[in-house]
Amino acid sequence: MYKSAIKRKKDATLRKREQKSTSSSSDGTKCKDCEELGHYGKHFYKCKLYKEATADDVGTSTKKRNAKKPRASKKSDETCNNCKQEGHKSSRSPECENHILSKTKFFKEI
Repeated sequence: MYKSAIKRKKDATLRKREQKSTSSSSDGTKCKDCEELGHYGKHFYKCKLYKEATADDVGTSTKKRNAKKPRASKKSDETCNNCKQEGHKSSRSPECENHILSKTKFFKEI
């Protein structure tokens, strides 16, 4: 019972695929760039305006090219927010008088 239903469905699907492949490639799609039937745009490899990606194009983006560079910090302008002394920016620095040790350094000293 189930085998015959599966076989009918399989045969119907195969017939549908054959009909679709024998019909023309212009199934209502029209290229917006070259106005030929069969594809949507110039990014399709069969379009006459298609341009393959070159090694220079692959992996690049405008974001990477226009990325902001980090500002160079000047040692003379660095003042600590915690102890207000010059030479370091935060209490993470071992130069700060209020320096807090990390867990690993703390347990090594004990």
